[in-house]
Amino acid sequence: MNLLCKYNLNHFKGLSLVLKILLSLLCYFQKVEVCAQDVQLTQANASPLYLNPALTGSNYDMRAAVSYRNQWVGLPANFQTYLASFDYFHEKSRMSVGSLIIQDQRFDSGNKRLTELSLISSASYLLEINKDLHLSVGLQVGVIQGSLDFYGFIFSDQLDDKGITGPSLENLPSTNVFNPDVNAGILLFNKQYWFGFSAYHLTTPNISFLSEGGITKPIRYNLNAGYVIPLKYNKRYGVPNLKNYNVTVTGLYQREGNAQQFTIGGYYTNMPIIVGFWYRGMPFLKNASDYEQINHDAVAFLFGLRVKKFQFGYSFDYSLSKLPSGQSLSHEISLAYPLHSYDENPKKPKKKKTKVICPLPTI
Repeated sequence: MNLLCKYNLNHFKGLSLVLKILLSLLCYFQKVEVCAQDVQLTQANASPLYLNPALTGSNYDMRAAVSYRNQWVGLPANFQTYLASFDYFHEKSRMSVGSLIIQDQRFDSGNKRLTELSLISSASYLLEINKDLHLSVGLQVGVIQGSLDFYGFIFSDQLDDKGITGPSLENLPSTNVFNPDVNAGILLFNKQYWFGFSAYHLTTPNISFLSEGGITKPIRYNLNAGYVIPLKYNKRYGVPNLKNYNVTVTGLYQREGNAQQFTIGGYYTNMPIIVGFWYRGMPFLKNASDYEQINHDAVAFLFGLRVKKFQFGYSFDYSLSKLPSGQSLSHEISLAYPLHSYDENPKKPKKKKTKVICPLPTI
């Protein structure tokens, strides 16, 4: 009984430490002036390579995952995003490799106007600080292609008293741009908590379609952390069961240019079911457009299900901003499947080393 009480006290101390680190770095980045926005996922953990390059191979296995997000359904301008990733952990070298494909489509009144496609190669290396604490460092290299439908716009020379007269005589620029992209990240974790920092678009690629001047994609900074609170213990020894019955508290801070967002919430896991709830916003900062308005964004709800290897998640965002609440809903679906590539040869049995797997939920 004493062991159980001691453990409960220790895990709340650990949670406090993780939150202090996250909030300290969040305050530091308030001073960073950097500008445009990447895709923002509600189920960020379900796309680990998009969340942090150091999460490549974080399940010590081979893994495939896909996500789909439809943001602001019902508004004239909305966004649809597709993500697909694959990663693989090589046990002997402690290296992981993977790839990530992202397609982000921006619609105007049902017409697709702007498409951004990212093709990314990812790698990470695992360092063992001690038997309980590991550090992963990751790097990604890829290319961004932007496509803009100029011919879907209406220019002034197409208009007269009768309406639209025909095609524009404007000298339209290229409808496609290509730019290299580099991302990096680190992740510190043990069996019960994790803390990660990542930076995307280190090359600040020029995404402008015009030959003169340019619009660069600013660096996106991510800080994410989490802590697993077990709800079940071994009756005899008081040892926590961290896997099947727990509450996971998570926090994610993102900054890209003048846009920033803080998400806090958590998961309740009672296998095979997972439910989640998050609040997203910056309530302690004034709204840039209305200083009397609290800077809320949305609340989100998640339902997840794990059946053997297969993992499914559905989340729903309800807007708290000034957008029309009935028309600014967002939906997200994620699927993941670990492929278990490293099964041991039964003819040559060997001792299986206990792995310290990052407890970040994949849904």
